[in-house]
Amino acid sequence: MYPVLEVGGTHVTAALVDLAPPHVAHAERVEIDSSADAETLLKSFTAAVAGLGDEARAKPLVVAIPGPFDYDRGIGDFEGVAKFGSLRGVRVGDELARRLGSGSVTFLNDVTAYGIGQYELLGRPRRMVALTLGTGVGSVFLQDGSPVTAGPGVPPNGWVYLLEHDGRPIEETFSRRAIIAAHAAASGQELDVHEIADQARSGDPTAVHTLSAAYASLAETLAPYLIAFETDLLVVGGSIARSWDLILRWFEPSVMSHFHHLDVQAPRILPGAVGETAALIGAARYGAGAATRR
Repeated sequence: MYPVLEVGGTHVTAALVDLAPPHVAHAERVEIDSSADAETLLKSFTAAVAGLGDEARAKPLVVAIPGPFDYDRGIGDFEGVAKFGSLRGVRVGDELARRLGSGSVTFLNDVTAYGIGQYELLGRPRRMVALTLGTGVGSVFLQDGSPVTAGPGVPPNGWVYLLEHDGRPIEETFSRRAIIAAHAAASGQELDVHEIADQARSGDPTAVHTLSAAYASLAETLAPYLIAFETDLLVVGGSIARSWDLILRWFEPSVMSHFHHLDVQAPRILPGAVGETAALIGAARYGAGAATRR
């Protein structure tokens, strides 16, 4: 069993994960306020792990946490973001190890953990890309379950959000705020993405144009990387991807259109597992690999 901790914007979940086969054996969830002071957050993190029992506390811990974060040193680097600002400069790894009495604490990005977990749950494809679509565009590129941060078909650090579409950062075209702004400019209404999605399903032309254009821009930006990376599977998760019918309607065909003239196999496109299960399993798999590398 591997003890892991997944840090979200409104909660932390600690779990014991078994990898044979991959599943969460026991989980403890604690609600948090990401704007709280550092001591309050660290107490919540510790309480969640402590809820797993004394044996789990003594084992090496793997923590999946959003960036910006110094994952190698276990230090918060949150600046200019709304969440976890009090952890900037805090040695989170040292604090957790001290409070829990654990041997070591390893960190990885939450999207990386999510992608590795999806890899485990979806048959271990050789080359896989995972996206999380919501506030922004999160991504990880994996080869045989290991993150790839450079090389053919891989954006810098594997981060799609660094890419541009028509000379603008992709998140200015595809993100929650970008979709809301584009729809408001065309309609005069400021609706949330799920409301725009509902209008699109009803055939509203402004909503249809807003979403179809956003998905087309993401597909056009991403497709050359999927081709060069020789991607077998593209997994799409995040809050926007909950409207999977619209992914199938606009995003998937836009991606596939870039493969039609090529003598290469297009990737399968599948929805990611809902909830934190994938990230917990991914963190455990990452921890197992780290233990092997030590």
